[in-house]
Amino acid sequence: MTWTFSRILVSDDGPSTPKPLQTVLADSGLVYFEVTVTGALNGGQVDLLNGQELHLTIEHGRDLLVLLGEDEQSVTSEPLGFFDEHIHPSDQDRLTIILLSFLSGNNESISFDHLLWDSAAGQWRKAVLVVSMVGRTNEMLRLACLIRLADISLKGDGQVSVLGSSAALDPSNLGETEHYRLMLDSMPMACSLWDSRLNQIDCNFAVIPIFGVPDKASYLEYFPRLSPPYQPDGRASEEVFPKYLLEALEEEQVSFEWLFQTIDGDPIQSDVHLVKVSGAS
Repeated sequence: MTWTFSRILVSDDGPSTPKPLQTVLADSGLVYFEVTVTGALNGGQVDLLNGQELHLTIEHGRDLLVLLGEDEQSVTSEPLGFFDEHIHPSDQDRLTIILLSFLSGNNESISFDHLLWDSAAGQWRKAVLVVSMVGRTNEMLRLACLIRLADISLKGDGQVSVLGSSAALDPSNLGETEHYRLMLDSMPMACSLWDSRLNQIDCNFAVIPIFGVPDKASYLEYFPRLSPPYQPDGRASEEVFPKYLLEALEEEQVSFEWLFQTIDGDPIQSDVHLVKVSGAS
């Protein structure tokens, strides 16, 4: 199979901006972009044997250029050069296998770490990529993607260091910043925030239709009831879930399968990805 990339720089203030997330990097360390997959599809999945060319179109804002240390001219460069230039050689084969496996299956989301090349800083940076399937037809797949740099950290003077620059950030006010709120509520998958004491402190609007709750406050209040007492393997939900949260705090990220349920008790088989956000309390 052969595959190609193309890139579209979406204007920060243009009418075609896919999500209002183009300025969140300085506040949260997260960069959002979308990918459209066409060609070599069969029944809404990538067919590795049909001999057609697989094409990925990446739509992103200037925040991705900042992350990679690029300028706007880089967007019109050779598409495959982006993959070769910015993905570490030791990760390229692994990344290809993971993505093709994901696109060929029925999973709704994946996450994995890899090394990204920062052209401006002249160094490799460890990053975590979360990919979620948000649209699927026989002719096209639509992916929503988030990148978090693992080496973004909060300095002692209350400044968050981002690729050598800094922006004022009050950790106690993190959940109230405009860009953070836009990011959280625009995500196409259910998202919750937990503090280091394992208290659930916020969520996005996607939880409402998924769990059948009337509002976000109800989701936060009734979260313990949104898992059955026991997981399919017999483990007690109230004992196991906090262990995963603690593991994410120690290991930076953790992924696992989990059986949730709606407020009415209907089962929801889920893939859960927990990622530690540096700089947040």
